[in-house]
Amino acid sequence: MENSLLGLILAKFRNISNFARAIGWDRKKASRIANRVQLPNAKDMIEMADVLEVHDCDTFVHLFLPTVPTKWE
Repeated sequence: MENSLLGLILAKFRNISNFARAIGWDRKKASRIANRVQLPNAKDMIEMADVLEVHDCDTFVHLFLPTVPTKWE
């Protein structure tokens, strides 16, 4: 399964440590969420959308809710 979230993080911040500093998290939490080991809560998703500059609903759903089935799949 493609991990678009990790791809966007690396494209914008070059590594997880830079992303963690930008969002104010420790590197371990940022890594677990970016690698989909840990699910983000609603507050985490909002913080990530802000720091990653995600402003549209479709991108938000694609990044943070990738396993939600839709009638179009």
